[in-house]
Amino acid sequence: MVVITRIVSLLLENGKDQKELCGYLGLAPSVFSDWKSGKSKSYKRYMDQIAEFFGCTVDYLLGSPQGGEAELSHEEINLLKDFRALSEASRKVARDTMKWALFYQENRTMLVPSAARGGAPPGFAEITVEEAERLKSLPGREQDGPI
Repeated sequence: MVVITRIVSLLLENGKDQKELCGYLGLAPSVFSDWKSGKSKSYKRYMDQIAEFFGCTVDYLLGSPQGGEAELSHEEINLLKDFRALSEASRKVARDTMKWALFYQENRTMLVPSAARGGAPPGFAEITVEEAERLKSLPGREQDGPI
């Protein structure tokens, strides 16, 4: 019952109800009632999706006080709160932005709007950090911001 207690607690903390969770999982709300009463433990097959719904880890749902990870910093907590406040469409944009940032970090290249080349998505070009700095220094590029 630790998992169900944690789920109920997360619903309250996030201002959500069991209908929203069940809708997200594609289940009838009565299924959640069965979980709470102990009649069913089918929630076990939805642990990944439930964790995703709440933005936590499966370890946290299973009772780990820190979700199996190091304690979050204030910045990380604020980012998580902001993320949870976003609509689903905006969450997708945030996830995509994070993927691009990770791509940049791993490859030390930037993606800028332009004709596509290399592995960049259509409408973007992959350039090195050095190229980006050179482009920023060109006449007419006095302002800060994306290239």
